[in-house]
Amino acid sequence: MAFDENLQQIVLFGGDSAVGPLTDTWILHDASWLQRPVETTLTVSTKSFMIFSSSLHSLLLFDPSISGEAIWKWDGMMWAKYYSGG
Repeated sequence: MAFDENLQQIVLFGGDSAVGPLTDTWILHDASWLQRPVETTLTVSTKSFMIFSSSLHSLLLFDPSISGEAIWKWDGMMWAKYYSGG
């Protein structure tokens, strides 16, 4: 979970369930959580984390445990791959 300073919203991504990591995205809007449908399939684990980049004016999602790790950027509606290592 992280605060997106640019969009002025709290964003929650993922979690853990009995079948493995979750990849859903939620935003806090007027004291209610709203799930955002996400078209892109993100490969993550329970070690993923988010930060707000003031230089990019965006939330970034990173998972250091994934081989060939990727950094995903949130635009308020969807995740887009920002960087792919390898």
